[in-house]
Amino acid sequence: MSETLPLFPLGTVLFPGLLLPLHIFEERYRQLVRDLQAGPEPRRFGVVAIRQGRETGVDGIQALYETGCTATLRQVKELEDGRYDIVTVGTDRFRLTGQDDSKPYLQGTVDVLPRRSAAGPARPRRRGWSGTRSARTWARSPSAA
Repeated sequence: MSETLPLFPLGTVLFPGLLLPLHIFEERYRQLVRDLQAGPEPRRFGVVAIRQGRETGVDGIQALYETGCTATLRQVKELEDGRYDIVTVGTDRFRLTGQDDSKPYLQGTVDVLPRRSAAGPARPRRRGWSGTRSARTWARSPSAA
């Protein structure tokens, strides 16, 4: 199911479960924070890595990667000059399917990806040295000498 999220392109990636503190100084991202605070819970936006270009400046971003992570707003501290210090946590991975620049900040149409188990995808077992038990068996083998 597709949804539209504000996007915060960065020169780095965010993973589910990790904290991401950000210092918000550009006016377009100050507006993003104000919009998030005025909106319903959960207050979240998409973090997506920049494939080509740079983080700052209106024309800095030229291309984005297609996989990103939602960032849920946990703490907001507004500074006297209107900047913000925020703390977010990565929640869900998403695939970016479209972009919209009708607001001061970029928005994206995203499809949230299914969550993976903590163990990750199953890997095929290998013979020989891949496991402790296999190593012990090999070491005790009469032909190992």
